Amino acid sequence: MLKDNNVDICCMTETWLKAKDKAIFSEIHDFGFDILSSPRKGKGGGVAFLFDPKRVSIERHIIKGFKSFEVSECLIKSAKTPTRVCVIYRTTRTKSKTKYEETKVLKFLEEFENYLDDVVEKFGAPMICGDFNFHVENK
Repeated sequence: MLKDNNVDICCMTETWLKAKDKAIFSEIHDFGFDILSSPRKGKGGGVAFLFDPKRVSIERHIIKGFKSFEVSECLIKSAKTPTRVCVIYRTTRTKSKTKYEETKVLKFLEEFENYLDDVVEKFGAPMICGDFNFHVENK
């Protein structure tokens, strides 16, 4: 699908990939793509960049951990303006639904504000994407 649609880069959330998933990484390489994966410790989650290394030059940037969301950044180098792509995944996994509703949202907003303050100071125009798990269709 990525090759058929001439996709240069694809940002992914909830990859469920682990560092030991060598067969999956090999299959990605067989299709001519490369992957920068940030797997979650434990079950599920994870964020990644899937890209065509013949068409896109990417530099990975390591980001400190946040408690309320996962994030990975890469800098796409180009002749024009470099772009800092940030993929975010905010989990909804908690032991208590009440705790999630009352504290997880507040913690996320606090941490995300700190992250944004930091990212706008970095080199490269920021492009932020991902799964924030805010369901606006709910009451």
